[in-house]
Amino acid sequence: MTTSKTLTLLLATLGAVAMPGARAGAEALSCSLEPVAVNADAGCTEAPVAAPARPASLTRGRLFHQIRYHLTLPASRPRILDSLAATAELSEAEAAWIASALPRRNFSSGAEVLRALFPDTPAEVLARVDRPTVVASR
Repeated sequence: MTTSKTLTLLLATLGAVAMPGARAGAEALSCSLEPVAVNADAGCTEAPVAAPARPASLTRGRLFHQIRYHLTLPASRPRILDSLAATAELSEAEAAWIASALPRRNFSSGAEVLRALFPDTPAEVLARVDRPTVVASR
């Protein structure tokens, strides 16, 4: 059982014990004003908040460039979001989509970040994202 399910069941049980006349498992508190029915196997029946759709202007190639040239890895999710938000190339909608789609964890490579946002990225692209950048000298 996941932690949130366990906590929901514990809250419902405690509510039944602490409040006379309450039925265990009948209702649980939620973020909305309406009570939410509790299902022991599924947790709350309240629908999760839908993530925004990926902006059509945000392509894998554009994100590849941002990751390869503007990120210092390894990095945590907040550091990655701050670094990408600081670049002028990403719009506010693109940054919002990245923030909603990027999992809450640490990333050790650019390939991990790209795979998290674009799961269908080919292996050859993932191999190129972490190659050292060679700058031509005169």
